[in-house]
Amino acid sequence: MRLAAAFLLGIACSLWLLPVLVGPRIQELRLERDEALARVKGLEEEAARLKASLKTKQTGPVVKHVDVQLTGADRRVLLEAERRIQKELSATYVGRGVEEVVPFVLARRVQGDIYTIDGVRYQLQVSLIAVGSTVAIYGELELLK
Repeated sequence: MRLAAAFLLGIACSLWLLPVLVGPRIQELRLERDEALARVKGLEEEAARLKASLKTKQTGPVVKHVDVQLTGADRRVLLEAERRIQKELSATYVGRGVEEVVPFVLARRVQGDIYTIDGVRYQLQVSLIAVGSTVAIYGELELLK
């Protein structure tokens, strides 16, 4: 009887400790999965737009990719904001000629945008925009109070 009680106590303790010990790793793996899925989805959309732009046979360099790098918040919030901005800008700029992309207009479009992520509001402050075959946007997310 004591042996069975000790065995059941061991199982109960193991079940209680398992989430505590393994939980952070599971959260990290979920975050990595979400990042990978976001990248895959973005790349699939860009590939579709590039295929469409090849059909129009544009002369000169073409925007092939939008890259967004942000700082200022936790990793999960940054990933979600980068994904939203990249999706929005890719729909507009991927497949267009580089000469058609005006950095000033692009900066005015995204500077100061407010994003609500998990019920918290953040404002985008753009620090650098580079236009070439890749449109790169570097900025910071600031918490709004």
